[in-house]
Amino acid sequence: MKHRIMILFSVICIGCILLLGSCIIKNNQPDDNGLNPPGDNDGDNIGTPTVYTAGYAGNGMAAKACYWVNDVKIDLIGDGVSDHESYANSIYVYNGSVHVAGVYRTDTTDVAVYWVNGVKQPDLLGTGYFSNAYSIFVSDGKVYIAGTYHPGPGTKRIACYWVDGILQPDLSDGSVSASATSIFVSEGKVYIAGFQYDFDDPTMRGFYWVDGVQYVIGDYCQPWSIAVSGGTVYTAGLFGPPGPNNDKGSYWTNSTRNELQGIPKHSVIANSIYVSEGKVYVAGRLSDGDHWTAACYWVDGVRQPDVLSRQHPEIVLPVANSIYVSDGVVYIAGQYSDVSIGGGYYAYVWTNGVKTDLPNPNSSYAEAYSIFVP
Repeated sequence: MKHRIMILFSVICIGCILLLGSCIIKNNQPDDNGLNPPGDNDGDNIGTPTVYTAGYAGNGMAAKACYWVNDVKIDLIGDGVSDHESYANSIYVYNGSVHVAGVYRTDTTDVAVYWVNGVKQPDLLGTGYFSNAYSIFVSDGKVYIAGTYHPGPGTKRIACYWVDGILQPDLSDGSVSASATSIFVSEGKVYIAGFQYDFDDPTMRGFYWVDGVQYVIGDYCQPWSIAVSGGTVYTAGLFGPPGPNNDKGSYWTNSTRNELQGIPKHSVIANSIYVSEGKVYVAGRLSDGDHWTAACYWVDGVRQPDVLSRQHPEIVLPVANSIYVSDGVVYIAGQYSDVSIGGGYYAYVWTNGVKTDLPNPNSSYAEAYSIFVP
């Protein structure tokens, strides 16, 4: 079962929203349109870059949050119970420190959490609330996290964010449920993508916030990733008006929708966005309604050669979850299944046409949700 919010929130399974799983695909782009934050090599990558990815890996009993540094897997501890699930949703490297946002599950609720260099920090809201941390960004030494929490029985979920572990004023008013899916900081301003939803109304409405001020992207919109360049706000996600195979992967410049190139009778899902040297990169997947048919990416809306495709009969359920561009090189993280080796689920990193599986010695299921290349 997939646990990612992008699946749970799709129009065709809106009834699953209460199960809000672990991950919004977040953009992890540094400040200043792709330049590394101070201390992260200052943009001077010498030799082979270090690639950081975050996600989960099964331990034989449950999915467990982890991150990889190149091909070295680092486990992250949630509540320490072996059969309780946990997920690492987003990763950001700043001044050599690795920051990861995610969630762990108890017997009764989901708990938003983040880790620094593998060490769990205090729970963002504690175990008395449902909460989830979907996206993390570090700027000037401050840690920004976007997510959602549930105040209690009979209430709606609230879009929210934290700064250095402190909950900031709510982004939504609680009249309908809402989630903050991705966060970005530029020139001291905090940009957040998200959307609202209601079980009585299948129309989802997408937003972005700037320092808490809300701007409407549009109806039938689910933005999952945000980036800022030159004062322009870029978001990527799903535009899903009613109809079969009608999910149209899109990115928005401020509130103007740009449709991603697809193929007939296929839905397009956009998961992650990155802006570099004036070009807009988006990662996602294609679906024919029955299967995920390709993990792919786009540059300025034009579909590039597939990252992974069902045209290779052994490959099924390919997805590109996160994209990063460094020195003109495109890095993508995601998941696929390979029926030729038992049909497990495998986390991968794709760079310049080469797929590298991420190790998980304990089981045959894992997924990479987020990628960062300092």
